[in-house]
Amino acid sequence: MQQTTQSNVGVSLICIHQVITRGLTVAQERCVEYERHGFPTLATMHGFVCYVRSLASVMHAHHATEDDLAFPDFRSLLTDAPYDVLAADHRAMEPLQRNIETALDNIQSASIDSFPPSDKVNVALGSLATALAPLCAIWFPHIAKEEQYFSIQRLNAIIDADEHARLNQKYMAHSQQKCGPDYLVVPFMLLNLAGEFRVAFAREMPPGVLEKMIPVVWRNQWEPMAQFLLPL
Repeated sequence: MQQTTQSNVGVSLICIHQVITRGLTVAQERCVEYERHGFPTLATMHGFVCYVRSLASVMHAHHATEDDLAFPDFRSLLTDAPYDVLAADHRAMEPLQRNIETALDNIQSASIDSFPPSDKVNVALGSLATALAPLCAIWFPHIAKEEQYFSIQRLNAIIDADEHARLNQKYMAHSQQKCGPDYLVVPFMLLNLAGEFRVAFAREMPPGVLEKMIPVVWRNQWEPMAQFLLPL
C-alpha cells in the first residue's frame, strides 16, 4: 500500500477490504476446524459467533455505503468504472450474508441448553461453510475490480486533500449507521488490520475510541473474539 499521512479515500477502501478479507479467511478456516473437531469451549463458540456476525455486519455496511454514497459520488468523476457490475456483485452477496446470519442464529439456539452442543450445531456449521464459499468466490474478484478503478493514484488525481477528508468522514458516518454494535464491529475492524493498514485506519478514528473505548470500556464485550483477532 502506498504510504500517506493524509486522509485518503483510496487508502480507506483498501483498509476495509483488508478487514473483510481477513474476516472471511478466518471464518472459513475456523468453520472447517469446528465442523470436524467441534468447539473446544463454550467461550470459543461465543467468540466465533460474535466474530462472524461482526464480519457480516461490516460487509453489509461497506456495500451499503458504496451503493448509497461512494458510487454515485464517483460516477461523474471516474466514468470508466463498471458500476453496474459492482452493484450486481453486491446484490449477489446479500442472500449469502443473510444465510450466514441464519446459520449463526442456529448455532446459538442449538447450544443454549448444553455444551458440548448438539449435532444441530454441526448442521449449522455446514450451512455456514456453504454460504462462505460462494461469498468468497464473488468477493475476491470484486475487490480486485474496485481497487483497480478506485486506486489511490486515480482518486488522488481527481480529489484534493480537503475533499478526501470530507468524503472519508461522510462514508464512515454512513457506515456506522448501517452496522453494529459498536463495541464489537469497531474492534473487529481495527484488530483485523496490521502494520500500515492499522495505522491508516486508526488515523480516521476519534482518539477517545482508540485510547479508552476499545481497550477499556468495550474490552469485556469484544474480548471473546480476541482469539480470532490480531493483538491490540
